[in-house]
Amino acid sequence: MVRRTAIIEGFVGKLKLIPDLVTLLAGNSDNIVGYFDSYIKNSITSAVYQQKAGTVMVAWEETSFTQAEMQALMHTMTVSHKPITGVSPLDVIDTLVNGVPVPGDGQVWRACPVTDGLDGWPEFEITRVQDGEGIDYHLALFKFKEIGDKQ
Repeated sequence: MVRRTAIIEGFVGKLKLIPDLVTLLAGNSDNIVGYFDSYIKNSITSAVYQQKAGTVMVAWEETSFTQAEMQALMHTMTVSHKPITGVSPLDVIDTLVNGVPVPGDGQVWRACPVTDGLDGWPEFEITRVQDGEGIDYHLALFKFKEIGDKQ
């Protein structure tokens, strides 16, 4: 199984290579961050609630085993976005989904794996959810299929 921390790191690294996304996040690639559980920090709900405006945060949500056409592990990653004044959160999410990394071959980032051991072209879903204060934010879920799992 691919290390989930490697998936987060690879995904964050890939998103940081998308100039249009970085521009929408105040021109700072440091506004794209990963969330890693630890013994003192283990609540994604709290992390999203405390997320700074103008940032994108990548977190691991779940890993499941599918027995569809081909058996595979599926890793679901969430990407949350808290908007800033003057930037449409819909533009940020659209750019997040369809962004083209530089350097690259001109294809959207989804065409390439975010780390070794994962297939490109993840399934995805975009939704709107509320934080603990009842404030809406945008969330994208990406399901990456693991390839080459030795079970």
